[in-house]
Amino acid sequence: MTREDITNIIEQLLRKWDKLGYSPQAINNGNCEEFAMDIQEIAKTGQVIWGEDYPELFKTNVDKWGHCFYRFRGYCFDSETIKGVKNPDNLKYYLRSKKYFENHLTPI
Repeated sequence: MTREDITNIIEQLLRKWDKLGYSPQAINNGNCEEFAMDIQEIAKTGQVIWGEDYPELFKTNVDKWGHCFYRFRGYCFDSETIKGVKNPDNLKYYLRSKKYFENHLTPI
């Protein structure tokens, strides 16, 4: 199993989920655990990870709560980041979350 194989699995799953009416962003906002488990079930390897359970993987102080992703050989994948990234901070879900909080929350 290679990183490219994981990307191919994700592309296959995205086609399936699209037929059910789910965009990649919609999957990441409520169905991320099921999607990550689908990847693992097909790949028969890798880890399904909740960000808040593995804070040591992150390099920034991004809010790690509430997102599940798939990790394989040091790369993190989800429905929007299908080629994988080494640092989970760079998953599109976390980048979007960080941008939202920067724009909508002010320090007390």
